[in-house]
Amino acid sequence: ERVAHAGGGYNNKIYTNSIEALNFNKKSYNYFEIDFYINKDNELICSHNPEDQFIKKEILLKKYNYTPCTLITLNNWLNDNPEKVIITDVKNNNYEALKMIRDNIINFNTKFIPQIYHPKEYESIKKLGFTNIILTLYRLNENENDLNYILDVINNKELYAITMSENFVLKGYGNKIKLQSIPTYAHTINTKKRFFFYKYFLGIDNIYTDWLN
Repeated sequence: ERVAHAGGGYNNKIYTNSIEALNFNKKSYNYFEIDFYINKDNELICSHNPEDQFIKKEILLKKYNYTPCTLITLNNWLNDNPEKVIITDVKNNNYEALKMIRDNIINFNTKFIPQIYHPKEYESIKKLGFTNIILTLYRLNENENDLNYILDVINNKELYAITMSENFVLKGYGNKIKLQSIPTYAHTINTKKRFFFYKYFLGIDNIYTDWLN
């Protein structure tokens, strides 16, 4: 299904990762991508701003004119909206953040789909107990983002999907990966014209988007 990027657009803003965005968009989406940092107090916070990892959670919650989610408030929201799923985008320590989710969230495996950034993460995240795993390509280094390398490392891995930015889509990665029977997503797509072009010509199944509900 289509994914609301950073909780989806809210009040003409993107990247809020906020409770307000989740509530505003929940009638239109079942899947929500959320950005996470582990902050200075070893707490998991929802933010796309790297500065927020260095401030206390109490300050974060007063910093914006919306309410960034925390692990606690996000879990409460998921309990109130049990059909919704969070796709993680952890910015500073993926394994430790996903371990926090596993250790603190009942039924974490049905509520969260983790993104991994390198194929070598796959086994360790699988061992944490996550069944569905998305490989996102945006952090691969120059040697790793070669198509043949990607096709080789995804072989025999049970991936929920592969997510890629538009530059990979335009290089034809979507069509090649689709041949491996792995669903493909593109990010972040905010026009119907581009979505339809990528879907019907370049092998993309669906998108992460701020606005296209």
